[in-house]
Amino acid sequence: MSRNAEEDIDECQVGNGGCDTTCTNSEGSYECSCRHGFALMPDQRTCTDIDECENNPNICGGGQCTNIPSEYRCLCFDGYMASVDMKTCLDVNECDLNPNICLQGTCENTKGSYICHCDPGYSSKKGSTGCTDMRRSLCYRKYYTENQTCDGELPFNMTKKMCCCSYNIGQAWNKPCEQCPVPSTDAFSTLCGYSRPGFVIDIYTGLPIDGRR
Repeated sequence: MSRNAEEDIDECQVGNGGCDTTCTNSEGSYECSCRHGFALMPDQRTCTDIDECENNPNICGGGQCTNIPSEYRCLCFDGYMASVDMKTCLDVNECDLNPNICLQGTCENTKGSYICHCDPGYSSKKGSTGCTDMRRSLCYRKYYTENQTCDGELPFNMTKKMCCCSYNIGQAWNKPCEQCPVPSTDAFSTLCGYSRPGFVIDIYTGLPIDGRR
């Protein structure tokens, strides 16, 4: 774009020098430049948007990058949260966020998730949170709140969930006996979920059978 001239002419004064955005005059020449997020094309005049997502596929870390004019935004996956400027995804520390997430175990934060290291007798099942009580003990058909005693001991051991959450069976579990959570309480929902499983326990065999029969 240089030229020979005794007197400099400001090319930027005429049609912005043909520049898309910014024209800067200099002695005997001029230069086009682009605003942040845009790049100068080979014609040295036209500006084109920089696709940060294509140039750096991992720019968001734990999220999906979306290109927008002059910049980009991150849509974060589960287990991550967006930074204030929405240009990166930060790991969520579930262990700090919910100290009770691994009851009966120890929580270890991982990238985008967490792991429960369960105490003996408890197990972490895929697709569920926390530690499930896998201990087997006695199940009782009656629990007396006035003296905290139990009656109707079944002749087989079962897990607390199987004893307390089935339709027709336990009011107490373990030895010494402890009362099963009462339906519609938070403790019941934690152990059994928000609906009881569709089975009953055969009191003679200890095996679950379909509750619809």
